[in-house]
This record gives sequence, C-alpha cells and structure tokens, in this order.
Amino acid sequence: MTEEKWLDDYGKILSVGSFLVEVKDYKASDLLYFFEKPHKFDMEYKELQYYVENEIYPYGDNEYTHIAWNDLCYIRDNKLEESK
Repeated sequence: MTEEKWLDDYGKILSVGSFLVEVKDYKASDLLYFFEKPHKFDMEYKELQYYVENEIYPYGDNEYTHIAWNDLCYIRDNKLEESK
C-alpha cells in the first residue's frame, strides 16, 4: 500500500487543521503543535478522509457512528502491522 503524500499539499494540511478544530475541538495552542509537526497527524488525516468519503457531519449529513470508529481502528491497526 502506497502512502499518500498529503504533507506535500498545503491545502490538505489546512483541511486537517480545520478538521481538528471543527470535529476534534482543538484549541489554538493545540493547533499550533499541529502546524509545527504535521507529520505526526497521519491518523487524523485518514480520519478526515473517512469523514469526507462517508459524508459524516460536518462534511455531510450523516452522523458519526461506532461503526465508523471501528473502521478507523482497522485502518490504524493495518498501518501498525505494515510498519513491522
């Protein structure tokens, strides 16, 4: 599986920053850390993609469900397995 180079796209970095504020309730001081070290937020980028693809609020009308969290954990766990 090829990792998407989202860090090379300034628009995607801004999108993740917006996602952190709108969905994750990040405060300004937390957001500053993101802009210092965006490479540490790969999981949040994948979560943003999941929200957009599945039209989960605020990126659509669907509500967040526990099933969505299981899918995100599956993505994370596969990534951990691939790095071994």
